[in-house]
Amino acid sequence: MISKKTKKELLLIISFLIFSIVFVTTVKILTGSFTYTFGSSDMHIYTAAQMKILEPELFENDVYFSEIFKTYPNTVNYFLAFLINLFGNMNMAYIFVNYLLFIIFWLGNYQLAKYIFRSKTTGIIFALLSAFGTKALFGTYWGIILGQVSTRDFVTAFVPLLLYYYLKYYKDKKKIMLLFFVIGVLTNLHFITAAVFVAILMLTEIIHEKKFV
Repeated sequence: MISKKTKKELLLIISFLIFSIVFVTTVKILTGSFTYTFGSSDMHIYTAAQMKILEPELFENDVYFSEIFKTYPNTVNYFLAFLINLFGNMNMAYIFVNYLLFIIFWLGNYQLAKYIFRSKTTGIIFALLSAFGTKALFGTYWGIILGQVSTRDFVTAFVPLLLYYYLKYYKDKKKIMLLFFVIGVLTNLHFITAAVFVAILMLTEIIHEKKFV
């Protein structure tokens, strides 16, 4: 049986999810940005790669792009190309993924702040305030009005949740192994962002070992 405390927690999370979707949509409509915007030069490569996946005959004579296409991370591009084909529209596919990543990001910030400050209210406030930042790890453009979806975004979205997981289970070696497995997967999506997160974990571990907290 689910306890009353757990039911309240689930109700709060579901309510937060619904609010997040309504909030993001409202902001995008009011700011006239209900579309994706390139906040990173990498997006020009990503979108071109996704177009080529959907239409292989594109850019056949572009030697430089062909080399980039072979070596640039393609896992996310194939996933997004699948969604673009599913939605029939790049704009809607990007917005869908953008919403999903931000919900994960907000929930992670909520859990992280609630765990640190032992306050649900603080968790909600912290999560809402985090939505408007324009830069995240290592200069990543990040904000609810961008709507872009790059490999960086897939890593950034999970950082607060993984940091919360680490702080809660850092003494449990088996559970920490799962954390580093996930980090390994994310490293293959975007090495730089994942490396910055690993540096954060190393600093946190040093603080724990020195018993500063």
